[in-house]
Order: sequence, then structure tokens, then C-alpha cells
Amino acid sequence: MNKVKTELDLAYEEMGRVNELIYKPIIQSLYGYVIKTDYKYAGIDFIGKNFSGELKTRDLYHNEFEDTMIGNNKIKKGFKNLLKFDNDKYDTKYRVFFWFGFKDGLYVWELTKETYELNGGDSKIKIGGTCKRGTDDYKDHYYIDIKHLVKIDDTPCWVHQLVSENSKRRVEKPSTGINPALLGMMKKAKLQQAY
Repeated sequence: MNKVKTELDLAYEEMGRVNELIYKPIIQSLYGYVIKTDYKYAGIDFIGKNFSGELKTRDLYHNEFEDTMIGNNKIKKGFKNLLKFDNDKYDTKYRVFFWFGFKDGLYVWELTKETYELNGGDSKIKIGGTCKRGTDDYKDHYYIDIKHLVKIDDTPCWVHQLVSENSKRRVEKPSTGINPALLGMMKKAKLQQAY
């Protein structure tokens, strides 16, 4: 069953595409030649000679929350790539980056075993997401403390007008992740309220 995309879904997709165009030259100038992946669900946005990376853009400033999230599937894919290319066949060390475009610039976090553990390791995997697009969109995310992000450029991300308007309608501050056991209790309580 395919979900029907709303106007807001399309606005978020456009925001992603535009910001990839904005940030690709910046990423390339700092990390070397990159290719933008064509497949929408590729799991990574950019591939270089000895690195890959994912770009996420946010309609907020980097320090509005204590952390920022990325799908845990992206972390798993990153570790898989690190293992795949970590051998003697390659003349340079392979690297995996997560770039975050905020209203106050472009930030990066490099995935390594060390940075993963320094950030809190598996304890930073939580169910999180959003319901601001009209549907519950929750899954496992990895939460990266903003103190571990490094600013690499001042260029702000582009925010689609519909995304901006939707963000202004937020009534409460989104959580930084819901403990899976708590989410289960919340769902159970919601079901009981329905009867």
C-alpha cells in the first residue's frame, strides 16, 4: 500500500533536493569530488573516492535542541560501508559523514566506532520522528549530541515556505526520542481510550 503524498510531503522532498544542490559544491570543495546518488532511497546522498555521506536539512538552528536525529538505518549502512571498504585493497581510509544543513550553516559528524561510542553508543538509539506531516512517522533514530557537530560552512539551508509555515504551527517542542517501552505504553493507552 503506497501512501498518498501530501503537498507538505512534496515540499519536504523539494527542500531536500534544493539543499543537495546548494551544499554539493561546498562538500566537494572540502572533501573532494563527489557524485550525487540518483536513487531516492539509496541510503546515502553523496559518494566520493574514499567516503560517502548523507545530507539532512533542518528547518531550525543547530542549537535549538540538545541533539539532532538521523534514521538508525543510516548509521547501520554507514558502519556496513566502513567494514566493506576497510581492508588492504584501498590505499586510503574510508570515511562516512553525516552533514546537517541548519538555518545557521552546514555541520558535520563523522561516523567511526570512536565517535559513535563518544556520543553514547547504542543508548542514543530511540524511537523518534514526527506527526507534523499529518501521519505518524516514527522509527528508530540515532540521536547525535550537537556538541559533537562541527560547523564547516556558514551557508544556511533553504527552507520551503510550506515547511516553514508548518514548523510555526508546532505547539510543543518535539521530544528528543521516545523510549520504546514508553511508546508501547502510550499506544496501549491510546487504544484503551478509543473504546
